[in-house]
Amino acid sequence: MLSSVKAFLFAIPGQPNRVEREVEISSVSTSFASAAAGFLNQWLHFDAVRLVTRGAACSLALRTQFGIFFSTGNGPSRTCLYDPVSHLQVDAGRISGCYVLEEAAGSRDATLEVAFARQGFALSVQPEGTSENRECLRKIRQAFAMECADGPHMISQGAGAWLDERMEQPSGVSEKMTHHAQRVATALANSQSVRIHYTSPGLTVQAAFRVSFADLDGTTLRLADRGQSHVAFLELGSDAINIDATDPRCVCVDVLEY
Repeated sequence: MLSSVKAFLFAIPGQPNRVEREVEISSVSTSFASAAAGFLNQWLHFDAVRLVTRGAACSLALRTQFGIFFSTGNGPSRTCLYDPVSHLQVDAGRISGCYVLEEAAGSRDATLEVAFARQGFALSVQPEGTSENRECLRKIRQAFAMECADGPHMISQGAGAWLDERMEQPSGVSEKMTHHAQRVATALANSQSVRIHYTSPGLTVQAAFRVSFADLDGTTLRLADRGQSHVAFLELGSDAINIDATDPRCVCVDVLEY
């Protein structure tokens, strides 16, 4: 029930409250970006997590671990951070809020939700319910100043969403587009592996896995490996997706969302 959801905003002392009704701001201060980097570097203490990225053309769910995020010196404010373990790159200068989202009754494990300017809740870290992860979440709450946030409103804005809840299937799908989607789905299903490289203004992530499951719904393609450690949803009708299937052993998918 939405009424039982609670959330806590990671707030910076002296900074204004960042619970925007549209989860969208025009700029983020350097001090907040630096503190957000400290929040990201707590993730290395989790022993098992699912990393979820959400986009209009591509969404991913990957079981992974984290290392230490270090500065790449890239980005408009040189605030891009890269973790070589998860292969996740985040522009901390575009982060508008870091949240802990959980059920008030404790019926579901807490998740960490990261909102980006003009992207909303595009990144989520979902720790598995181990005692080590629960202890790590407790320490995060203690280490960072947190304020209560509007959990139901966050959910209405996309926090806690599964992969296809933010994807945008084009209206009026043409027969040509349908055939294209079917050809791509067949190529991916028959390939030995798939490599996906996803880039958006706030984050970059990559994944490589052997496809064991492929399902096409209109122009939305769902892929997963045998253990569902890697799950990908692709909107094949989007111009943001470029697919190279020249090598049948490995299909490469580049997604660029701006």
